[in-house]
Amino acid sequence: GCGKTMLIRYLCAWMRAELLVLDVNGGTGAQDILDCFRRAVDACTAARDAARQAGDEPKSVYLFLDEINTCAEMGLITEVLTQRTLKGRSISPHLRLLAALNPYRKRVKKNL
Repeated sequence: GCGKTMLIRYLCAWMRAELLVLDVNGGTGAQDILDCFRRAVDACTAARDAARQAGDEPKSVYLFLDEINTCAEMGLITEVLTQRTLKGRSISPHLRLLAALNPYRKRVKKNL
């Protein structure tokens, strides 16, 4: 790749923000995505609880979905990114979503 994940890791480390990464591929299913969001929600809850104890504002948790256009679950990913819901339930405002996709390339027919 061109370093998208490494750049996001660096920025989150610099901001001292928690980062979760889901490397999406052709074998990524709905359950993989749901499991990743469950971990992200748990991280948001832990951040909120820690902030309450310290009397601070909760820190955001970042979730990076890499190569989203390579899996068959585009409906689920579209819902999450555009409506900020997952299976109809709202996503925490402290969960920041980042996504990357591969550019579309038109295939050229070769003369045989």
